[in-house]
Amino acid sequence: MSVASGRVVSVTSDATNGRMVRVRHASGYVSQYLHLSAFAAGIHAGVRVEQGQTIGRVGASGLATGPHLHYGLTKNGAFVNPLLEHRNMPPGDPVPASELGRFALEQEKALAIFSTSSSSTFPPTLAQ
Repeated sequence: MSVASGRVVSVTSDATNGRMVRVRHASGYVSQYLHLSAFAAGIHAGVRVEQGQTIGRVGASGLATGPHLHYGLTKNGAFVNPLLEHRNMPPGDPVPASELGRFALEQEKALAIFSTSSSSTFPPTLAQ
């Protein structure tokens, strides 16, 4: 999912990074999503994406040693620490009041999965 609204800069595939999507955001930020197993339908260079929109599926393409998302963030062309940089970004939209009950239910399910030492299903399925 795209971390913020923006425009897709590139949708590529190569032997090292595998399937990769880059999205340009406001204030000089570009987010990168590598090793995807597939691109979401309609994702191509130039298309506008919204925060939270699916842009691809986690995978192990390229030189990945196992399924994961390699996430990168640059600001004005230089890599930055996403954990620190996200603190400086505007917050996303809050959960609408009409969805708070459903959100709380899904949150409980997720916390239950994360609180167990092991899960019989991987990846866990939260929504039905």
